[in-house]
Amino acid sequence: MSIKRSIIWVIVGFVALIGINTFVGLNVSQKLGGLLNYISGPAWNAADGAMEGQIGLEAQIIVLQKLYYREKTFTEIKPQFDDALAMEEDALGRMKESGLMGNATVTKLNQLLAEFHRTRDALLGKLQAGGEAAAEYEQLNNLMDQLLSFIGEMEEEADGKVESETGNVAALQSAAKIKLLSAFSVSIILSVIIFLFANKVIMQPISRVTENLSELASGTGDLTARLSGENQHTEVGRLSFAFNRFVEKLQNLIGQAQQSNQSLTDASVQITTSIDQAAKGIDVQFAEISHVASAVDQISSMLNKVVDAAVQASDASVQATTTTGAGNDVVASAQQGVDEVVKEVDKASHVISELVADSRNIGSMLEVIRSIAEQTNLLALNAAIEAARAGESGRGFAVVADEVRSLASRTQESTKAIEVIIANLTSGSSKAVDVMGDAQQKALVIKERISDTSHAFSNIVVAVDQIQKMNTEIARATEEEKTSMQQITGSMNTILQQARRNHDAGEQVSRSREHLEKESRRLDGLLRGFRT
Repeated sequence: MSIKRSIIWVIVGFVALIGINTFVGLNVSQKLGGLLNYISGPAWNAADGAMEGQIGLEAQIIVLQKLYYREKTFTEIKPQFDDALAMEEDALGRMKESGLMGNATVTKLNQLLAEFHRTRDALLGKLQAGGEAAAEYEQLNNLMDQLLSFIGEMEEEADGKVESETGNVAALQSAAKIKLLSAFSVSIILSVIIFLFANKVIMQPISRVTENLSELASGTGDLTARLSGENQHTEVGRLSFAFNRFVEKLQNLIGQAQQSNQSLTDASVQITTSIDQAAKGIDVQFAEISHVASAVDQISSMLNKVVDAAVQASDASVQATTTTGAGNDVVASAQQGVDEVVKEVDKASHVISELVADSRNIGSMLEVIRSIAEQTNLLALNAAIEAARAGESGRGFAVVADEVRSLASRTQESTKAIEVIIANLTSGSSKAVDVMGDAQQKALVIKERISDTSHAFSNIVVAVDQIQKMNTEIARATEEEKTSMQQITGSMNTILQQARRNHDAGEQVSRSREHLEKESRRLDGLLRGFRT
């Protein structure tokens, strides 16, 4: 599998990991949000509406009682009476709209309210007219008792439904813990799998290539060394294959140069023999000159081969430089891919951090609910005190206040349970952030190792450049030898034209031979530095 595809699979794994944690967090948040909406919506409207509705009804009775006993006139009590009517209508309307009571219960409440309103209006009319209204007053009190009793039953019915919903908090808490622990376990397993996969597919092949290149670079020109075979479907495998081909071609070129140098040495020995024979006598000079001319032609041919081999070696060095540059580009591309992985992991960390912030916002909402419950409890306590002051007529109001305090206490307990769930959610998200941090550090380690590989490629480029310089030096030396051989040829022509100058020509040939031997030894020293 290629490094690019391997990195894609690593990214897919991290995205899946983020998706699992995000899904679990959103699921738990939605359920908690639904429960909070239920408590702060229908449950609150039912409880608050029942309490304020009873207060509004009792306020009407108190105002009418003052009018009945002639303590105040209707004009004096009208503002209080209108406020009591508005409170009753608004509170009981919210209680009925909460949806916690059945249709039959709401219908019966409407009937009782209608009868209460008729009796109240009849009593008010007689009191304003100054007539006797004892029967209506007694009937209104009886209806009031029925209404308060029925509203209490409705409140108990609503409380039962609220308690049923809040009873699901423990189950929701347990399910949330299981989901978070499961998501955390899956995250750990996926992280381990991703690490093992990246180590096997990316790091191990790069490590093997790096070790082989280090062994080759630290040697003494051993051209028989080869990189270990890799799968050619991967970038590292193709790099190893291309480098082995380059070294093999370079080995062949150096071998040919060594053979040419040996031939050059042999030709130098032949020249020496020819010069010695020329010094023995003029009689055999012309015959030996022909032999020397033949040897010179052979040397020129060999020198031409050496020049061609040097040119080919230089071309191969240029090609090696190009190939190595391409390999360096591949490593740079891999390094860019790792940088993108680090960025994606950093984005994932920000997403989970936002989830933690949302959980904290839910905690703030719970603080508001707790504050409302405490205020409700305080209001209920004040109502109980006022009911105690009212004596027997405030007994029903005291019962309502006690129920309100009980409901406020249960709301506080539910809020505490939800706070525990939010704390667990925040803790799990924090752990997920830590896991993302570890994954980011591992990606940075991969980036450093790829940087080391790029550095090794740079060293290869330097080594190939040195080889190219050596090839240039070989070509220059060969050109000098070729020039010397041309001088030898000119000297041989001079011998043929002027026999008397053969002694001087012999000395010139001797000097040229010494120079040739020196260059031959130098070339031989350079070629012996390579093991073929």
